[in-house]
Amino acid sequence: MIQVTADPTRCVGAGQCVLAEPSVFDQNEDDGTVIVLDNAPTDEQTISQVRQAIHLCPSRALALAEQPAPARTDAPRAPAGDDAGGAAP
Repeated sequence: MIQVTADPTRCVGAGQCVLAEPSVFDQNEDDGTVIVLDNAPTDEQTISQVRQAIHLCPSRALALAEQPAPARTDAPRAPAGDDAGGAAP
């Protein structure tokens, strides 16, 4: 899972992020600063474009945090009393 963040105080309103991925980024109508429309895209193509937007941002106002997937809680378990040592009764 990823998390897209933007720091509007650093943004200079160049709009490169919007050009790179308009489904994730927009600009404030008043001052042109970045607005994140989708802070957790899941599509690989979109994520790739977000990475490109981060690379293109002249003020380095964008960031992408990658979080590990949550641990599975439905994983199969060994039956209770199963002796891994292999000793026969």
